[in-house]
Amino acid sequence: MAKPSDLKRETSVQPIERETIFTMIEKQKPGFQLALPPELTADRFTRIAITALKQNPKLQACTPQSLLGSLMTAAQLGLEVNTPLHEAVLIPYQISQKNRDGSWSKVMEAQFQPEYRGMLKLVWNSGMIDSLEYDTICTNDVFEYVKGENPVFRHVPAWDKDR
Repeated sequence: MAKPSDLKRETSVQPIERETIFTMIEKQKPGFQLALPPELTADRFTRIAITALKQNPKLQACTPQSLLGSLMTAAQLGLEVNTPLHEAVLIPYQISQKNRDGSWSKVMEAQFQPEYRGMLKLVWNSGMIDSLEYDTICTNDVFEYVKGENPVFRHVPAWDKDR
């Protein structure tokens, strides 16, 4: 029988790299490129996504499926997320999820939400309109909207009153 000192151990333990959400986003770059409009590159979109996650640690805690799905939705629409342009945001929500054993647990889920500027961009880029006007309607302003064959949009700001 061999003595322990006679045994030559050759153990090389390879560290297991846990795939981070950042590497998952990088790996998804070719998929983003296929979905993105020509004016937004996959490199820029990926940098924006990673920056959004670094700025909001709660997004890093979200399920990869919800995060990557929300990013793909943003890519398909050509909207930048969590940027100063305010086109769209990724919002982390804590939701209850039923487990296989019937118990409930709380998980973080990322949800894509377009902002009004993103909606305006989508409407404009659709080519279905040739002009667009918008304004903020405040308390005491007069606002009238009438549907029909001759629709009416009327907004009179109440500059002389508390708005």
